Amino acid sequence: MNVLSRFLYLFMSLPIVVPNSYFVTWDKLISRFIWGGKKPRIKYKTLQLDKEHGGLALPNLKQYYYAAQLKYIACWCAPEIKAQWKQIEMNLGACRTDPAFARWRDKGLTALCLFLERDEIKSFEKLKSEFNLENRDLFRYLQLRHFYNSNVKQGITLKGKGLITIFTESYRHLPNKTISRLYKGLQSQNDNSVSAKSKWEKELNIKLSESDWHDLCKTQQTSTRSGRWKEFGWKIILRFFITPQIATKQQGKPKYCWRQCGHVNANHSHIFWLCDKLRIFWDSVIKTIEGIMGYIIPKDPQIFLLGLLPKDSSSLHVRFVPTPHRPLTS
Repeated sequence: MNVLSRFLYLFMSLPIVVPNSYFVTWDKLISRFIWGGKKPRIKYKTLQLDKEHGGLALPNLKQYYYAAQLKYIACWCAPEIKAQWKQIEMNLGACRTDPAFARWRDKGLTALCLFLERDEIKSFEKLKSEFNLENRDLFRYLQLRHFYNSNVKQGITLKGKGLITIFTESYRHLPNKTISRLYKGLQSQNDNSVSAKSKWEKELNIKLSESDWHDLCKTQQTSTRSGRWKEFGWKIILRFFITPQIATKQQGKPKYCWRQCGHVNANHSHIFWLCDKLRIFWDSVIKTIEGIMGYIIPKDPQIFLLGLLPKDSSSLHVRFVPTPHRPLTS
């Protein structure tokens, strides 16, 4: 994206704080361009989510700005990046109050993550062999281990671990595409639940976990190469279409089902699944697929409307080579 690269250049070059109002204005301009000046049918925050969580991966300029600033922390951690300011920073902190930590720094122990292995402090014997520590360093090692277990370890959450990993890996080697990885790490902190999920649950009387929502959004993006069908599937999942129920609220008078079944104020579930006019269609679809696949497939809107396959048929995501007459459900 040509526009994004220009923003990134400014974010990395100008040592200024960008006010939050600027990002709000830019988001409004992009949203207005996407919807052609009309009222948005889907929230812009939802469109900024990655495709596997129901969005279109539109750029979040504010988080790109944060990622551009966080890159310098990764450079600070990376040993191959040489700069005078790094040496000044390393001479501050615990090294000023305890010379022993200065010896550890000179031997390569410059960060807490270098003491860790699978989120646990390495044994003193292992650190001795790796960094040539001395026996007199045992007491400070015990101090550090106690501090980590008491104050640091409990504060590490799974949600923020991906972002922390980028910095810990930088102590060994600065990763490629640092800003992109930082941006994805920041994106993972966002709340990926969208209003469409709860509305499908209410209308179809089902329960979708975050994992289920992730799977069905991913299926819409990977089940076909046709851009048109990908877009149509995405529009159904995100409830893009203006149904009679929505039109009734907008115009203040009852609207009937598109399919002329006589139902008033039809919602998305009725339009695409529950309508009497669709029963013959869905029955024929199920019968045809069962004949081709050799599976007994339950008539479930989670499978045919949302594209969520049962957990025990996960092999279908990889290849369509089923055992004849083996049912999808146990």
